[in-house]
Amino acid sequence: MTHLFAAYLSCKDRFDTFVTFEMFSELMKNWELIPLNVGDEVAGAIFFNGNHVHVCVLPKFEKRWLTKRLYKMIFVDKLTQYGELFTGIIKGNEIGREFVERCGFRVYDEYANVVIYRLGG
Repeated sequence: MTHLFAAYLSCKDRFDTFVTFEMFSELMKNWELIPLNVGDEVAGAIFFNGNHVHVCVLPKFEKRWLTKRLYKMIFVDKLTQYGELFTGIIKGNEIGREFVERCGFRVYDEYANVVIYRLGG
């Protein structure tokens, strides 16, 4: 399984309408993909587009994917580079909400059924 496909599987049910893998691939084609592995298994991906970040991780790997190297890359290097980071969490995604709030993100805005979070700034 590719990291992109694992990311798709982890979030395909969070779109307002049905999104195929091909559509997801097209949506993410301009985003930097950082592969996520847990041991030897593909767990998903982190996507960056400038100061926007999204984590797409398969449910079985939740709470197990964030290594010290990834933490530094996201919360030190990227935050230093951009000064602030943004992410969106679909309303009702409690695991996502708890994660971003634990990492220091705070509610910035709401758009439709998505809560926008900001870190830094």
